[in-house]
Amino acid sequence: VGMAGAGGGERMQGVAGGSRQEVDKAGKTVRKEDNELVKKDMLSTLVALLANKHGTELYDRQVTMLKRICKTYSDGFLIADIHKLVQIFKHVGNCVDQGISEFVEPLCGLLDICSKPFVKQIASEEYRNFDSLSEIVQTICSFISSRIPEVQLSAAAAMVAYSTTDDGLPATISFRNQILGNSSAIENVGQVFQRGDVDKRVLLQLLQLLLELSRRNELAGQISEQNCLEYTVETLLQGFKSQLCVISVEILWNCMENVPSAAERLGTKRTADVFAQVITDVLKEGYRSQDKELRNELLLVLHYLAEKDKIHQFFIENGLLETLLTTSSASESEVRNEVKSSVLTSSSEDFEMKRTMMHTICLLSENAACMDRIKQHHSFIQGLVLHLDDRFVNHPARKKFSRQQQRQLQIECLSSLVILVPRFPDLFIQLGGLAIILQFLSEQSEESLRSGCLRLLIQCAKLPGFQEELGGKAVAMMISLVKEQAMHPFHIRQDALSVLARLCENCPPNQSIVSALDGLDALIENIEWTVEETIRVEPMSLTAVDAVWCIVCGNKENEKLFEEKGGLEALVLLLDRCPRFLQFLVVSCMCQLAENEVLLEQLRTLREPVSNKTVTHLLIRLWKEEEEHIMQEERNELEIRGFNLRREEDMKSGELVDHLTLKNLHTKIHSLLVKLGFDTVSDTLDTEERKKLLQIEKYLQAHEATLWQAFNKELAEEGIRPVTPDRRILERRVDENMAVQEDLEEKLQDMDAQHEAEEHDQLRQFFQQVHLEELARKNTVKRVSQALPTSTRTKIIVDSHKSQIFPPLIATTRGLEDKTNDGRGSRTEKKDNVEEFLRDSATSKLAASRPTSARPRSGKSVDGSQTAAGAGVNAAIALRAS
Repeated sequence: VGMAGAGGGERMQGVAGGSRQEVDKAGKTVRKEDNELVKKDMLSTLVALLANKHGTELYDRQVTMLKRICKTYSDGFLIADIHKLVQIFKHVGNCVDQGISEFVEPLCGLLDICSKPFVKQIASEEYRNFDSLSEIVQTICSFISSRIPEVQLSAAAAMVAYSTTDDGLPATISFRNQILGNSSAIENVGQVFQRGDVDKRVLLQLLQLLLELSRRNELAGQISEQNCLEYTVETLLQGFKSQLCVISVEILWNCMENVPSAAERLGTKRTADVFAQVITDVLKEGYRSQDKELRNELLLVLHYLAEKDKIHQFFIENGLLETLLTTSSASESEVRNEVKSSVLTSSSEDFEMKRTMMHTICLLSENAACMDRIKQHHSFIQGLVLHLDDRFVNHPARKKFSRQQQRQLQIECLSSLVILVPRFPDLFIQLGGLAIILQFLSEQSEESLRSGCLRLLIQCAKLPGFQEELGGKAVAMMISLVKEQAMHPFHIRQDALSVLARLCENCPPNQSIVSALDGLDALIENIEWTVEETIRVEPMSLTAVDAVWCIVCGNKENEKLFEEKGGLEALVLLLDRCPRFLQFLVVSCMCQLAENEVLLEQLRTLREPVSNKTVTHLLIRLWKEEEEHIMQEERNELEIRGFNLRREEDMKSGELVDHLTLKNLHTKIHSLLVKLGFDTVSDTLDTEERKKLLQIEKYLQAHEATLWQAFNKELAEEGIRPVTPDRRILERRVDENMAVQEDLEEKLQDMDAQHEAEEHDQLRQFFQQVHLEELARKNTVKRVSQALPTSTRTKIIVDSHKSQIFPPLIATTRGLEDKTNDGRGSRTEKKDNVEEFLRDSATSKLAASRPTSARPRSGKSVDGSQTAAGAGVNAAIALRAS
């Protein structure tokens, strides 16, 4: 310190000649640097004292220095001093464990300072000292499991502060999350819980720490693995008005939301009993708004627990299911109950409680025993239907809610009935539910309510007896919704089309009603793949093809009308344009339609409107595209995941059958081609298409061989040896299929050889035709040139860009005619006329007057050399020479 002071004095002398402000600033800088040196010397001195064998037992001196350090570092420790702090913490912790009480207060002081952010001297210092920070956090976490409550409180408070940011929000910095993940905080908290009999102050602080840690997925998983959730559930019994209960509910909520397996771990009878007791207490005595908020949070946690079947039976035994049923339907019930009126108000909290209870009951209905209890309840199902029945618009249970709340409650009732009606269809019919739903649908104009009704009708139409019960009225309503495209949005029309398909599935009366109401026209209009279809999760064309299958296939009258209205053309065009996932359904639907001989003949003659090719050509192209898709999948599996896609040869017999019948487009295309016939359009196919068609024809035989080989392999693996007759049958089937494969390969080779010979013949014929055409052309030119008369006019090219037509070289036209008529015209006379023309002065002037060219091509230039203008004279001379 003295040396530092001396250095400071020299610096002060250096600025003595400056202003007073500069002197004060220099003095502050010196004092700051001196304080830093003092801090470093204090920590170093204490570490040296602890390391000295003679100073390890000087407890009073050590405690004094620890107090001075706490006072000096009141603003936080430096990151650079963390390695020294670790040594100090370990020594002080050992002293506390040995029962030296004098170190408790300094230890708590050090831990309290650690709850403040560590001081950085440079911006990146925190990132550079990751290991040091991990070590100090690990050391602090070790004090959580201390036997002294004060130390536990200080250590837990320090970890809570480190787990949050300055704004009190969860720390999201990745390296800090890694430090917390590697620490033993949750493990030490679990040890404290296992010891039991925890002080309430310590318990509150530990729960606060778990709350901060539960906000992260990885740490929430550690909380579940360390069995901290079980103790958290027990904390709920402290009373719903306690802060411990509020924090415990939030911890459970975070863990179940971030870790799906947490609800499975808590699916015990003890958990069900605790929740039953707490929820019952808060329903009876929770009047405050914070009590109602806690009640709703408890119901949300209960909702997560109800998603697991393991705990359902316990809710029946402890009466919690009965409590939920009675409370959620108390306003609609005509039976007197003990539900407090304070929980039946129209406030947002009580309204949310009602909706959450209804949804939880729907989850519990998956259990058969719970479903029986729900069905036997006196008012729950009746209450759901009541909110949809227009006859009870003025019922007190409906009037107390606002219009928006009524709409939300009706949506919740429809969603609940979608789950519950398939489990008690008879009760729903007895309550007149179908008529109520149809009436409600016809009078509602809001999309959400209509969509809820249609989803409920989709489920109802699948149930036995409901198709006849809904009848023609429902069919007419659905056709009207599908046709009115301008009045209804896309999802409403699509749901209506789904309801129509379910109403007509295996129901001839409803199918006849569709054709009578011209419903097939609306059906065919939606069998189209447009640009909008590519961005939809479930395209309309998919629903339309499903409706065709349910309404048209198997009904002779509808099949005839479907063909007359152009339905087959629409299906073929859709098959040509739709993506792969839709091709499965379209090909299957066409196979079903091909059972009708009239439609089958129409399919054979049908052609694509664009390429004018038959359906067989289209199916061969789809077959090739499917082969390319399978090869691309194999490449992707190998490149992305690093292993080969499981091939058909490696599958077991049962797996191979499922693969071929359910997941293979090749099998469906083969089935349709079997119906169409493999020899109907063979004349219009090229060689490659004929080869592919032959492979498709032998498709089943090839896979039969693979199936028998897989079956033999499984028998050998299980050690089963077939009896001699069965073994001979198996061997014969394998040999027959292998012979079919060899025959196929030979036919393919013969087709290749035949194709090569045909190409050779075509090439020979082509060149022969070329030679004949060339010879004919030459003969024609020769005959024409011999028959041409002598020209009477001459065109002399004077320049490359311009031309000049000169008068006839013959003296007089009449003289030419005379000589021509007499037949005695001579070459000498024509020659004289040309020379006379060239000697004419006008011709010479005309040649001289032509403009010269900047790029001489021929003739002479301006200075006497030949130019392009003089090329005309040369042309005339060339003409005379010819």
